[in-house]
Amino acid sequence: MKKAKYIFRFLAALSFLVLLSNCEGSAPTAFGKSTFDILKAKSWKIKSVTVDGVDKTGSYLPDMVLTFAGDFDANKLTYSTTNGGGAWPASGTFKFINDITLLRDGEVTIDV
Repeated sequence: MKKAKYIFRFLAALSFLVLLSNCEGSAPTAFGKSTFDILKAKSWKIKSVTVDGVDKTGSYLPDMVLTFAGDFDANKLTYSTTNGGGAWPASGTFKFINDITLLRDGEVTIDV
């Protein structure tokens, strides 16, 4: 009986190792890298604004343009606005909380 348990454990461990060796893993990507590449590719006109589930698009300037720049790998992410009014400061910094959520200037969360 002890021999059967030993063989079973050995085969289970061997199977686990075979499974691990067949898994092709890739390095995990940092939150937001692909989103940042899309955002910095062009300037963006704001189409809609929702604050706490309420449509606030009319409260924002229709000709506001938002531009993203910086170096993702160095964690130096910046934005600038044209005609941002009180909605967005003229420029500042941001970081990604996850792939679609930004933290602007350390205080405002924005889903893109």
